[in-house]
Amino acid sequence: MTYYLQLLLAGLTLLMPTALLSDPQQEIADLVARAKVGDATAQFSLGTAYDSGHGVEKDMLTAALWYEKAAKQGNVDAQFNLAVLYDEGEGVRQDYRQSIYWYERAADKGMPEANNNLGLMYVNGHGVEQDYARAFTHFKKSAQKQFADAQYNLGLLYQSGLGTRQDLLQAFKLFARAMATHPGAAEAYHALFDQLTPQQRKMALSGLK
Repeated sequence: MTYYLQLLLAGLTLLMPTALLSDPQQEIADLVARAKVGDATAQFSLGTAYDSGHGVEKDMLTAALWYEKAAKQGNVDAQFNLAVLYDEGEGVRQDYRQSIYWYERAADKGMPEANNNLGLMYVNGHGVEQDYARAFTHFKKSAQKQFADAQYNLGLLYQSGLGTRQDLLQAFKLFARAMATHPGAAEAYHALFDQLTPQQRKMALSGLK
């Protein structure tokens, strides 16, 4: 990935988990039957099966087709997955505008992963003009829902002063929140730790838990 802060920014969130199938052949047949009559949940699950090759031969084009059917019916997970496929050019022609369209649909339904990835689109200028202020807005919405990648990315913007005023204490606090599950945040936290005074650290971390 060719991000401006490529060594720091958390990359694209991975696709949603694959539907678990205990009896792949029977359950795939059941999913197909339900999906063909318009069951959006079945369409999404069928998409994840083709996405992963679980119970069927892996086929990203077919995965994209089922995701799209479910996405058009408002299935938020399918909207997000379809956005990622357009973002990465998997199973479809890479199309950042289509990716943004579906990320926005998922973000409107409150998915923090979608807001985080929209932030990355604005950082990179993929399908939009590069805009750190808009990236900041999207990262903040996602971080407020405790999504660690977004907390980390938002912390980097505060640390660098991109899209917002520089605020090292806020960056330190965000890295502290994210570092339990995000290794990059842990590294950033410890690097910033040495730049702050004990009083600043105490101030940043007060009321964190």
